[in-house]
Amino acid sequence: MSNLQKSKHYSKFANCIAVKGYLHGIVMDLQRKQYLFVPINTIGVLEKKSFCADEFSPEYNKFIDFLEQNEIIFPINKKNVDCFPSFNMDFLTPSIIDNSIIDADELTLNDVFLFINQLDTLLCNSVQFRFYSKPEKYCLLSILDAINASSIESVEILMPEVEWLNDSALKEFAFNNKKLTSLFFHSAKKDNKNYYNQTTVTRFVHPIKSFQNCGNVKLGYFYVDIGLTTLSYSYNTCLFKKISIDAQGYIKNCPSCTQSFGNIKNTTLKQALEHPDFKKLWSITKDQVDVCKDCEFRHMCTDCRVYIKDPENIYSQPSKCTYNPYIAKWQGEDGYVPVEECGTYSREKGFVVNHERVAELNAQIWGE
Repeated sequence: MSNLQKSKHYSKFANCIAVKGYLHGIVMDLQRKQYLFVPINTIGVLEKKSFCADEFSPEYNKFIDFLEQNEIIFPINKKNVDCFPSFNMDFLTPSIIDNSIIDADELTLNDVFLFINQLDTLLCNSVQFRFYSKPEKYCLLSILDAINASSIESVEILMPEVEWLNDSALKEFAFNNKKLTSLFFHSAKKDNKNYYNQTTVTRFVHPIKSFQNCGNVKLGYFYVDIGLTTLSYSYNTCLFKKISIDAQGYIKNCPSCTQSFGNIKNTTLKQALEHPDFKKLWSITKDQVDVCKDCEFRHMCTDCRVYIKDPENIYSQPSKCTYNPYIAKWQGEDGYVPVEECGTYSREKGFVVNHERVAELNAQIWGE
């Protein structure tokens, strides 16, 4: 690369967001819904609205070409920087409640209909029904009829695989229920994924028997999305504007929560929302959570505040996360050690990284 080329000015495409972890950096392309790993010491430059190639160390000359080829950056005349506005990271939604979960196994249809009707008045966008045992056909169809008649825009259903919804029946089922975006069959005979009109049908062999399956953190659960990313910078990615009822009809932030705010039989959702504790977890972001704030994946991950390592600390790390961002290893990979070996926990200070110990571990694992 010539000195003339090296002195070029560049701007990052506004929809490409640089995220710094402890060991790795990534750039999320929100338009293409993908991400790229980048050297962590380039994040500071990539966070700028524009930059000169000279700001990178000489060894990163080829890296600039890599970014340009992947349409992360583009050359720009420095005079024209203000012609390219920054991406607006504000998360705005007109609804009072955005999404909800119903554990429907033990509820009566009247309870479910009552919940749906009240969600309608709160301008709820999406709802997920979870069945841990096989629902009656009449029950499921009645629920979908009620959703189709409401202003709710999308519905997901999690349920065991049932015989009457075989491959030949699914196409018609999806056609008749255009708000059905996802259908998850657990306890299935095999793992697979198919598409029927607007509905994604996912089958997996693993059985789901209760709400305790919530809160898992896996690489396959991450996704790059404008809505999730903008939400994650200001609010909790799981609980913000969410309301749920458990199998007994208790109104909660999430069915896994222990605290309830009344029962659907005698409390309206609006009354539950007015409780001073209902929204207390809504504004906890990944940038505030122990360990998560050092993870490069934090803005593509949903954040459970129920299953956490220290239930007395609302900023505690999710207990079901098996990724260690200090060594960039998942549990089961060679060299993995749990986060606890990389620092210390305390109620007063949260998680404090032992940088010397982490440097030793990374030298052993990566030769760094």
